[in-house]
Amino acid sequence: MSGERLNDEPAHSAYGPSRAEGYSSCLDYVRANDGLPDEATEQAAEGTFAHQISDECLTFDMDAADFVGQSMRVGEWTFTWTEEDAYLLQPGLDWTRARGGEFHGEHRVDVSRWTAEGQFGTLDRAILVEIDNQWWVIVTDLKWGRGVPVSPVRNKQLALYTLGFYESVRHRFTEPPRFLLAIDQPRCPGGGGYWETTLDELEAIGAYIRERVEISQSVTDAVRTASELGCMWCRRKNAPGGCSTYDTWRLEQLQPWLTATSLTADQRAMLLRHRQGIVKWLDRLEDAALNDTLNGKSGGGMKAVVDTRKGSRDKWIDEAEVVETLLPVAGEKIFTKKLKTPKQLRKELPSDEARGKLTGLYEPAQHGYSLVPVEDARPAVRLAAADDFEDL
Repeated sequence: MSGERLNDEPAHSAYGPSRAEGYSSCLDYVRANDGLPDEATEQAAEGTFAHQISDECLTFDMDAADFVGQSMRVGEWTFTWTEEDAYLLQPGLDWTRARGGEFHGEHRVDVSRWTAEGQFGTLDRAILVEIDNQWWVIVTDLKWGRGVPVSPVRNKQLALYTLGFYESVRHRFTEPPRFLLAIDQPRCPGGGGYWETTLDELEAIGAYIRERVEISQSVTDAVRTASELGCMWCRRKNAPGGCSTYDTWRLEQLQPWLTATSLTADQRAMLLRHRQGIVKWLDRLEDAALNDTLNGKSGGGMKAVVDTRKGSRDKWIDEAEVVETLLPVAGEKIFTKKLKTPKQLRKELPSDEARGKLTGLYEPAQHGYSLVPVEDARPAVRLAAADDFEDL
């Protein structure tokens, strides 16, 4: 496997689909990010790895399990494909194949009509298929991240991918097809899903994006606007000097907690909705303060100290040399052995009879609970009330 994602969206596509949420919500987004380095992250590199596996599976009619054990270097990181990775990716591959039709993978699309001249992006999966005398355009975006659930409903990035793809095949239809937009986000509970829509709805999203782009290009002193999705991948907020609009917005979110003796349900929910972003913002402030104090600047009453819980641990320079040197001295003691988990052993045991021996050897996993926005795709859970128990 190569170390680069096929036809990936290059940095000079300032109005590419992957940035649509940013530049459509903040008119100064492109200028604010101009010239700032797009620093690579381990999470993004891991996503590139998964996209490569996905594309090769669909292109060469392979399964995700066929790549277990294979490694790939992306930037400064090396990843090895695991059974767990294969287990999570396979359902999306199966769903895509089950649609049938004409498949397009890692497909470059021109989105100039809805953004600016020369802008483009690379969609992950697209299908043209006729079902019951009705043509469908199905576009899926693979999200390998664990953090933030992504919905396909009116998703601007996915809408631009779909509009750009349809524009390239429009001549093949005598009347507009139906559209199904999908997000495949197997590692994030509550993420992903499907959105059935029409060309009119997609064109309306495209027109809105185009309007926002034209406004941003026509004004030299555009006002910045902060939002959770719009600021998510903005580099300005983490750059030296940060973004005062973003900082003020975060402070406003904390204001109810700072001024109230108690919180209403709505105020509490607002803080919890933005908790992840607030924590990351506070982490950035801490990094900036630590950097200042380490470099002799004022810490505003704070100082830097050695923390043994942070930093790197001892690590071998060359494991092969360690084994060669210490194995004759200490033997097998230099290795550790760990019992596999019940889930792993269930796959290893050869028969139902053998798997039956697991009974009574482990405690089944217990479901936990998380608080998520009502828009989350997972069904709500309500524990039984006291009266329910009395009835039982």
